[in-house]
Amino acid sequence: MAQKNKNKYDAEIKQTDLAAMINQLSAADRYGITSLAAIQAESTLQGGVSDMMQNELVRMQDQLSSLQRLVVDSMKKQANANNTGLWIAAVGALQQQAYWDALIERLDRRIELLKKQERDELKMTAAEVPDEKSGPKRALIILLATFAALFLSILWAFIAEAITKSRENSQSSALLGKIGAAWRAK
Repeated sequence: MAQKNKNKYDAEIKQTDLAAMINQLSAADRYGITSLAAIQAESTLQGGVSDMMQNELVRMQDQLSSLQRLVVDSMKKQANANNTGLWIAAVGALQQQAYWDALIERLDRRIELLKKQERDELKMTAAEVPDEKSGPKRALIILLATFAALFLSILWAFIAEAITKSRENSQSSALLGKIGAAWRAK
């Protein structure tokens, strides 16, 4: 819609009689008209206009109307009184063209910024409250400790018995060695 309106006013400004009138504008008048149009475009894009912003918009529109009157007054001095309607149309067309041009520029910048943010944005998911408590489970720890203690005590019993039997076997082997030596001596 903005591009359509901009094209409409671009074509309107290029009409020979309006273009001639606009060319007679001073640089300061042109700058004032286009600056206020740019401010209007920016305020148009502000979502949820607050009371303070609404007051500022009204003030800017009053400034634009005053500037348009000043421009028309200076044009009246330069031209005859018959062309006043043409002067007003030229200033209005210039203001509308500048407004739609500024609006398109700001929209393009915002679209580019949103695309950049979308490209750079980290994908995050919302945290969920767990169903059960996390952390060490006391009953599981006690059960595992009991089985580990039982396993280690059985292992110790086997090792202690093996040590005891090996001691007995060494005494038995010493006794057998003495018996064997006694037999040989006879």
